[in-house]
Amino acid sequence: MVEVFLTPKYSAASARVMPAASRRSRRRWPSHWERSVATFRESAIRLRELATAQDWATTYRSLFGLPRVHVTAPGFVVLPLIDSIAAINTPEPLGVLILGELTIRGVPGPVLVRERPPRRTFLVVSDGTPSPDRLTLLERNGIDIGLHRGNVILPTSFGRHTQEGRWWARAPQRDESLPFLSEVVAAITSIL
Repeated sequence: MVEVFLTPKYSAASARVMPAASRRSRRRWPSHWERSVATFRESAIRLRELATAQDWATTYRSLFGLPRVHVTAPGFVVLPLIDSIAAINTPEPLGVLILGELTIRGVPGPVLVRERPPRRTFLVVSDGTPSPDRLTLLERNGIDIGLHRGNVILPTSFGRHTQEGRWWARAPQRDESLPFLSEVVAAITSIL
C-alpha cells in the first residue's frame, strides 16, 4: 500500500510518495508553517463566528490579552481603565502622526478611532504620571490621559463602520504587549 503526502504548498507537483510501512514506523509532527496556518485559520474562524457582545468581550480577553473586558448593561464591550491600563486621547490629525511615530519606534500598540468628536485613543500600560510640564504641553494640544478612570468602549467588529461609532486604526495583536505610557508621551513630545 502506498500513501501520498502533500507538502505545505499542497500542489500535485509537490506530492511525495511514501510506503505505508515506513509511515507507520515514524511519527510525523506538523511543521512550524503548518501550525501557523492552523492557528491563523482557527483565529479567523473564531473572529467570523463572533455574534454577541459577550463573544467579543471573551475574544478581547483571551485572544488579544486585554484584561477585564466586560459587557455593560446597554450591551457595550468596555475595557475599564484600572490597575495599570490607561488611555491617551488625541485629536484625529495628531493621532495619525503619533501612530506613525510609534510605528517607526517599533511600539505602535492598539489604537481606536472615534467619529464624534474625531479622536484617537491609544491603549497603554501606565508606568507613572508625566511631569507637570509635559501634562501642560499635552493639554494645550488637546491631548488627555485617562489614568484609572472610566472605561474605553471597544468596537464589536473590525470594519470601519460599527454600531459604537469607533473602529481600530490598529487592532490589538495576539501576543503583543501594550506600549508604556512614557513611550507614547515621548513620541508625542517629539512630534509637538
